[in-house]
Amino acid sequence: MEYLEIKQRPGTAFRRGLGIVLILLAIALFISTFGEDQEILHLFFPAALVLKGVYDLFNGFGLERSWLRTGSDFITIKWSNKLNPVTIHIAGIREITLTRFSVSISCKSRKPLKLDIGYLDLDQKKELYQFLVDYATKRDLKLVRNY
Repeated sequence: MEYLEIKQRPGTAFRRGLGIVLILLAIALFISTFGEDQEILHLFFPAALVLKGVYDLFNGFGLERSWLRTGSDFITIKWSNKLNPVTIHIAGIREITLTRFSVSISCKSRKPLKLDIGYLDLDQKKELYQFLVDYATKRDLKLVRNY
């Protein structure tokens, strides 16, 4: 079984810094309204800021990871903009199309799976392209390159 994980490099340091700032802002907001007559909204907003800050600090709790895993007769894809991994059987793949900003896997029984790769670094794109080219040649799948 082959496995490819794509790290989310762009903006990671910025998002972690933003997470820390949001948590500190929520603490300051909670302390500034502590002695006053508290309504539920005054507690909800700092709590929401803390949740967003923790989400950014820990890189989306792993939800924003992207990976591809191959098996004997299937490929499982978890992309950063999808919550659940998608498993596609080899017999159901019509073609794999590689373009400059996306990868599309056309299937026989379902709508095409389109993966946005415009935000990836050049070396990450090359690694993904090479992984899919190798996979298509091993499994004798139709591969279209438009880049």
